[in-house]
Amino acid sequence: APPKIEMSDNDRKAAARAAYLEGVELQEKGKHADALQRFRAAQRLVEAPTHLLRIAQCLTATNKLLDAQETYETLVRLELAAGAPEAFKTAQEQGKKDLEKIKPRVPTLRLAVSPAQPPGLVIQLNGNPMPNELVGIARPLNPGTYRITGTATDSSGNTSEFGPSGSTSR
Repeated sequence: APPKIEMSDNDRKAAARAAYLEGVELQEKGKHADALQRFRAAQRLVEAPTHLLRIAQCLTATNKLLDAQETYETLVRLELAAGAPEAFKTAQEQGKKDLEKIKPRVPTLRLAVSPAQPPGLVIQLNGNPMPNELVGIARPLNPGTYRITGTATDSSGNTSEFGPSGSTSR
């Protein structure tokens, strides 16, 4: 982990504000990936609903819909202090509206395995192990192309592999 850099509260707030304003400028120019970096930097420096709203908007614009949905969920669940700035309340209200629009757009993947839960079942999604508990569950994902592979062992110890090109036995 990089060393933690100490900043005064005022330095941190000023830096977060600068990163946020650069992010707004980039977002307005349609440079969502670059804006996202600035908003995330601002959020790391100072947590604020306005940062989360912009992060979620940039994630949506870059087709990271699941990530956007989760960021909106975080935003709408925040408990704002009684004296919170109006901008924070407005960001949270906008987040609620945006969340309802994005939810139906998030794709899901449901894997079915037959027989259910064979011994030694190992499923990989893009080369990363997937918990077997997710078999049969409509799992939300970001839009995109995924490679699903796996192996299973029968009661005699024979191993079968499966993936995009079919299955083979060993």
